[in-house]
Amino acid sequence: MAAKAPSSSQNRETLQLALAALLSGASWGLAWATMAPYLRSLGYTGTEYGLLGAAAVLLGAASSIAGGILSDIWGSARTASLGLSLGGLAYALIAAGTPYWVAAGFAVNGLSAGLGMTAMQALAARLGREERMHYTLSYYAAASTLGGALGSFSGWLPRLAATWAGVPLVDAYRYALLASGALSAAAGLAVLPARGPLERGLAGRAGLRLLASSVRGLEGRFYRIVAVEAVLGFGAAMSVHNIDYYFAAKYGVDSAQLGSVLGAQQLLMAALTAYLPRLSDRAGGRGPALHSAGLR
Repeated sequence: MAAKAPSSSQNRETLQLALAALLSGASWGLAWATMAPYLRSLGYTGTEYGLLGAAAVLLGAASSIAGGILSDIWGSARTASLGLSLGGLAYALIAAGTPYWVAAGFAVNGLSAGLGMTAMQALAARLGREERMHYTLSYYAAASTLGGALGSFSGWLPRLAATWAGVPLVDAYRYALLASGALSAAAGLAVLPARGPLERGLAGRAGLRLLASSVRGLEGRFYRIVAVEAVLGFGAAMSVHNIDYYFAAKYGVDSAQLGSVLGAQQLLMAALTAYLPRLSDRAGGRGPALHSAGLR
């Protein structure tokens, strides 16, 4: 029997999700290119930068659990919109530049990342058909990664503003962070209407009893995936979250150079991510998953 074609509303909602992924990726990419040079110009040490990142990661881990629960009770589109909107607030707080506002911004950013990423991934899964799920999730990830590349290359904007317009570089970094916040808030608006059939049937109806029954029904392979993700996250927390500051401190690079390196990497990853579903069809899911884990 032929697979049922997606409805026009499903296609529209998938495009809305892809747009939100592109915008949120661009927000993250520009912020990543800008954050370390900006805080270093304010006098933050590597230790302080690492502690701020650690606090954000811990809050992100907690809010990821909350994001899953809220996605079931409140709806993943609404939860994603909340998380992305908080991202806009977080970058505005960090742009203020005072120690208390920066710390508050990192805390809010951690909450935003956990809520937003978890809910966006849940929404992508609910919008896709089961037999094409690997395509839906891969294309969602590719859109987010492509946005990250575009945002990262935008790391040249503070340098150009400083060179051509005479804007103090630290102020140019602040404007870039405010732009990151605006992109995140725009992503929150873009994702809000994207509510597929599963989303409409689940939101508002699930409660703690449903949540408890779903947790008891998880299979052993789910926990194996969690263990692998924990190892990957441990490595990422030690390297990815601090490598931008390392390059800024050791080589004196600014957001232009950092953005160029990350942008090139993200472009390559976007192309590879878009190709992975075809590789999965040929080789089975485990091989591509291992290749993806190795690249991360």
